Amino acid sequence: MKTPGTSTRAEQREASRQSVLEAAAELFSHFGFEGTSMNSISDKAGVSKQNMIYYFGSKEGLWEEMLDWLFANVADSFDEVLYKGRSVDQISISDFIRAYFEVCRRHPAYVLIPMLEGVNDTWRSKMIAERYLSRHVGRFNRFVRACADRGEISDVEPLHLQNLAAGGAQLFLALAPIWKLAAGKDTTSEKFIREYAETVVRLLKPAS
Repeated sequence: MKTPGTSTRAEQREASRQSVLEAAAELFSHFGFEGTSMNSISDKAGVSKQNMIYYFGSKEGLWEEMLDWLFANVADSFDEVLYKGRSVDQISISDFIRAYFEVCRRHPAYVLIPMLEGVNDTWRSKMIAERYLSRHVGRFNRFVRACADRGEISDVEPLHLQNLAAGGAQLFLALAPIWKLAAGKDTTSEKFIREYAETVVRLLKPAS
């Protein structure tokens, strides 16, 4: 019987895996796959490299599991922030924009890793595109078409709108240090991201 204040070996192992995934996401999002070593992840996570190899097999295996973990967390945040038990038909484009920007703010690795890896055509960029982002593109396409059909927004190319909204938020989050120097604003703050979302929402409203 487990006594108060103790944890099972399985719980300790899961806590270690979680620490590794969090450390990997942060380091991969700043230095990319090639610029991040297993030793640096081990040091940041406080987990031995031997245990990391046991959990994930290799750096490539860790990368893949980190992506699954990251995008699952993003999906959970969308459920919390956007859907709240509602169907897609009950969600407006304004709801989506506000939620998307907030989810990006909560999960900077979701923004940074695709931007870093998307510069080159590699197995990693293919994995991100084919396993995750292609589904996002398809869903957003259908959502924008539905919003246009009910007159909520003008009839626009969904991919253009997706890049306008996503690209704007991602640049503010990814290039925050240079925006701080250039404009004197913390573009990662909750207040700034919320205000930016409201600006985009106003621009999307069809002219009366």
